[in-house]
Amino acid sequence: MRRLRRSIAENFYTIYEAAFFQSLQAAEIPAEVKMFFLFGFVDENLAGADNTKALYRYALLWENDPEGHVLTTYEWLTKIYRGEVPPSKDEFDQDWSDSLRERVRTHEITDKQAEALQTDGKAMVHFELVNMIAKADKMTYGSILSFVPIFFAEQVNRPLEKCFASPKVVRAALDKVRSVDFSCFYRPALTSYMKWKIQRFEYHVEVLPYIVLMPNFGSRGVMWQEIEGRKRQTPAHFVLSIFHSGNLEDTILNMCAQFRWEMCKRIEGVHYADVQNKSLTSDYIGYLQFYKKNHDLSAALKEKVKETLKRHRNSYRDVFISEYETFVRNEAAGMARLNKVSRLILFKYCTFSQAYREALASNPQYAQLISKWMADEKSKLQTLGFLRSKLQRLSGSVPPEVDAEIAFAQM
Repeated sequence: MRRLRRSIAENFYTIYEAAFFQSLQAAEIPAEVKMFFLFGFVDENLAGADNTKALYRYALLWENDPEGHVLTTYEWLTKIYRGEVPPSKDEFDQDWSDSLRERVRTHEITDKQAEALQTDGKAMVHFELVNMIAKADKMTYGSILSFVPIFFAEQVNRPLEKCFASPKVVRAALDKVRSVDFSCFYRPALTSYMKWKIQRFEYHVEVLPYIVLMPNFGSRGVMWQEIEGRKRQTPAHFVLSIFHSGNLEDTILNMCAQFRWEMCKRIEGVHYADVQNKSLTSDYIGYLQFYKKNHDLSAALKEKVKETLKRHRNSYRDVFISEYETFVRNEAAGMARLNKVSRLILFKYCTFSQAYREALASNPQYAQLISKWMADEKSKLQTLGFLRSKLQRLSGSVPPEVDAEIAFAQM
């Protein structure tokens, strides 16, 4: 059975690739083929008559995400083919350029061939299908051992209408997390204004992730990569089943937690665990490493931290993800679930948005944290205000980065 499933999967993606390139030449894609691209549909008898009708309806009424961040697998491959986005990294954390360099190193191809392949749409689509889509399809399915990429009735354990992850629904779930943790997808950027002798100005930019909907009925979501290539101001890649049998909001929240951790590691580099270098990851790792010596934790809380680490197999990353989910889901609603130390770290680096800060201002668990945060932000805004006034006076205009940072500080 394992050999049969593997054979079906290999043939499925071979057909998917061939059909994809054929569709690029077609004036219009037939509904049945669109069902195959979107949902992995191949046969009415396998899918069941009722499910087939539902898939047909969803395919005909499909609406793309107006902002272009929630995409079907077909849309994603089309963007790669056109060169609008680079292929995702493979399971060895190599992107398209890295893989070409490796093939040159092993004398599989020459430098000239690698240069030609760098912008070859067909080669990039093949790389994405083999190295990301096929792997992510299996991971989001939920059960690696029983995975079959073809849509069949027996895998449907909830009504399709309750599981359909349309771009609108996915966007709403993502916006719900952003409404609590407003800075989740903001990251630092640097610029300089040499004519005003400002050599370094740090500001924050928001870069929303791409969420690619896998053509399956599954139960998981995965944060595939936090950036594209080596540029930090590039979107993350999330993957999710197009029919999601789990709680979609919880899955999106979990992917955001994964992103928070991995993005901080990316920014901090080799110092991500250095307790002397203050950051989200270093503070959290320091807290979990030395909790036994922490005077802010009672004996009962220390025992609870010990049990939490044991439950997550001593993975600091997994403990953070679990507590971040609790922070956004429960703590933001005023329900205390975390200890004082983890609450302090999370609030420092994943601060609640203004609406939640105002609601929690009188909460004894958060009153002091919010008061200190607001004082720090007021001081930062004053400094930015002075800079803005100075630049306005000197040149009559203000760089957009300065206004963007002021807007970020006011959130």
